[in-house]
Amino acid sequence: MRVRNVILPSLVFAVLTALVLVQVTTAQAPARGAAAQAPARGAAQAPARGAAAAAACVRGVCGTLAQIMRGITFPNSNIAFDVQDNNPGTKKPDPSGPYIGQYQGWEGVENAGIALAESANLILLPGRKCSNGQDVPLAQADFVQFTQALRTTGMAIYNAARAKNQNAIIDLSDRLTETCANCHDKYRPDSRLSGPKVGPEKRCMPGV
Repeated sequence: MRVRNVILPSLVFAVLTALVLVQVTTAQAPARGAAAQAPARGAAQAPARGAAAAAACVRGVCGTLAQIMRGITFPNSNIAFDVQDNNPGTKKPDPSGPYIGQYQGWEGVENAGIALAESANLILLPGRKCSNGQDVPLAQADFVQFTQALRTTGMAIYNAARAKNQNAIIDLSDRLTETCANCHDKYRPDSRLSGPKVGPEKRCMPGV
């Protein structure tokens, strides 16, 4: 009986110890599918989305500001400007101008409005360069304001095209011209309609 009395408490103690160890290990291991916990203070943080985008631009994935303007903003602005003289709802027997291709008529104008708004998002992508190697001046509040105005105007053109409102787009074309001119006068001085012109090397440089 003495031997049994000694073994039984020892066995119970061993079982309890094992259970405690299992509970502690389970509590420390993250559950499958559970959200990752925030790192402790001072721990290395994952790069922010904006930083990753900037790194992509630095690696040459992103086009220059001039390429975005010439490839997206300029041709889609012309689609909006064309509405001043032509009703997109009128079917053209021989499509020409900005409506070449499958997506013509009002749908083409809708797409142009979206493209203008999206080009503003691309312009504001961190890390982008101007054609002369200067950084796009994202630190300049007025440049950001001008670009946001392009986004707003693009969405207004999109909504007017959805409503098939030619007169609204005619009015918005004037706003689009003003929006582009406001930014070009300061940050693309070689395109100035008035005042002294300077070369492309001064693009994107405030205070010129």
